[in-house]
Amino acid sequence: MSKKGRKKRTGLPIIAAVVLFVFVFFTYKGTQLEKEKETLLQEQSELTEELEDEKERKDRLLDFEKYMQTLNYIEDIAREKLGLVKKDEIIYKIKEKEE
Repeated sequence: MSKKGRKKRTGLPIIAAVVLFVFVFFTYKGTQLEKEKETLLQEQSELTEELEDEKERKDRLLDFEKYMQTLNYIEDIAREKLGLVKKDEIIYKIKEKEE
């Protein structure tokens, strides 16, 4: 056998090893990226849900802010906190039974 034949044969295993290494490397990296993608998608889902909850909370607060600017709110607070009543109102208090 000549020297050219030997060089071709020794180069083939090296090329095969490099190709195998590259294949294994990219397969491993692809698996890692897929796991990271799943984690990020889960996090995105949770954040989207949290954002929707906060939007609902904001809407409730805006509605309450509008309510606070009405006379009904003032009356409700006067009744609750101060115990006030209107002129012609009659308040009935129920006594608890003594045992």
